[in-house]
Amino acid sequence: MKKNVRQSAILCAAVVCLSVCLSVTGCKYVTGVSPQKDIVEFKLESSLNKKDAKLEKSVIGTINRDTKTVNLIIPDGTDVTKLIATFTASPYAQVFVNGVAQASGKTKQNFSSDVVYTVQAEDGTTQNYTVKHTMGPAAGYEL
Repeated sequence: MKKNVRQSAILCAAVVCLSVCLSVTGCKYVTGVSPQKDIVEFKLESSLNKKDAKLEKSVIGTINRDTKTVNLIIPDGTDVTKLIATFTASPYAQVFVNGVAQASGKTKQNFSSDVVYTVQAEDGTTQNYTVKHTMGPAAGYEL
């Protein structure tokens, strides 16, 4: 009888512990599937865009997490129709434009108008980031 009471107490404690864990962290983290879907870095590197797009200096995007936008100031004279972006998204997330997977530092993109990057989390949820640009003097950065 003592053995059954002890086993019941252990089982009850385990259930309580698991319940607290699930309520604090949420089921997604317990199962190991991440809901994170952010763009954490976005830039146009001159080394990747000098030849085709005539980008003389690198451009670092300003990310606004509240409005889900990335703002770029692209130097005058740059061909915005064939730029290659280098970006970092949340761990385990994938990035798409119009349903086409984007490879950081490889995929050419036409930035003549706003471009919507869709970040898909490991759990399948998505978040859109709109990349906007203005043309301006070549302020740029050396990368």
